[in-house]
Amino acid sequence: MQRRTTRIALLVLIVLMVSTAHYVTPTDRPGFHAFYRWFYHLPIILGAFWFGLRGGVGLALLVTVLYLPHLFLHWSGGYSVQWLEVTLYNIVGWVTGSLSQGQMSERDRYRSAAEELDRAYGDLKTKARDLLETEEQLRHADRLSALGELSAGLAHEVKTPLASIRGTAEILAGETTREEREEFTEILQKEVDRLNQVVLDFLDFSRPEMDRECRADLREAASEILRLVAREAEKHGVALENRVEPAAPLVAVDPEQLRQVLLNLIVNAIQAQPDGGRITVSAHRNGEEVLLMVADEGPGIVVEPAEEVFEPFFTTRARGTGLGLSIVRKILRSHGASIEVDGRSGAGTTFTILLPLAE
Repeated sequence: MQRRTTRIALLVLIVLMVSTAHYVTPTDRPGFHAFYRWFYHLPIILGAFWFGLRGGVGLALLVTVLYLPHLFLHWSGGYSVQWLEVTLYNIVGWVTGSLSQGQMSERDRYRSAAEELDRAYGDLKTKARDLLETEEQLRHADRLSALGELSAGLAHEVKTPLASIRGTAEILAGETTREEREEFTEILQKEVDRLNQVVLDFLDFSRPEMDRECRADLREAASEILRLVAREAEKHGVALENRVEPAAPLVAVDPEQLRQVLLNLIVNAIQAQPDGGRITVSAHRNGEEVLLMVADEGPGIVVEPAEEVFEPFFTTRARGTGLGLSIVRKILRSHGASIEVDGRSGAGTTFTILLPLAE
């Protein structure tokens, strides 16, 4: 504000000084008056430059008002040059003022745009910071979710071998022969070892270990798991049938992981037939793969799409965790294998596993 006042005072002072010079200079010195008339352009142009159209026109009018009395009082006769100068003052004031006003408007627009950009940039930084905080919260929530899934999966996988261990212990507690005790003691030890391995795998929270020998005998694995769940199947009136040929080719899957897959599928099949039925395990070669199938005679799984049954926490049982099949798929994928399900309503469910041949 002070700067604006100083400029106005300076311009008015220049106009007054030039006008005073006109009045005190004799008219017989036209050269001086011509110089004074041209000097009037300086405050007009400065006014237009500093204050836009109002400055240029305002200074031009001030010069006109101060110069006209001198023109009428001291110049008799022809006034053509002087009137031309007066007209020129106003034209210069209006033209330069208009041009300057346009530049000032553009400058104000650019300044407003720059301020708007600064505000937008500030808002963007704030939103980016909020986004980063939200991303961190989501990452934290994702870790908590993974931890919850891990815990539920661990509980599920521990529960299954514990049930098998209990069943084996019940058998050993009854009347058994020495050969049967040795057989079931060996099963008991294997289940304890498998339980320990399950805990280690979940603690690592990684893919199933692939540094162990990946050569599994399908007939042996199916026979062992069917023998292991025989007592549980008998309680539910479920018949077990092993159709895997003794000469079935070896597959490139970790034996312990294969047993875990079969145990999950067969236990699910038993639970799907509480009123009795049949479970059939079969296998045959298909080119460079082996198709291993676990079929039951339960009510089937009617889900669209069928792949949804392998999603974590999907279950059709009130007390199920919904992690068994997702863990089965994870194990198989880590070995380059895959699994499919066919569960037509009322026609039972068949899980088909595509296993790579062992070299």
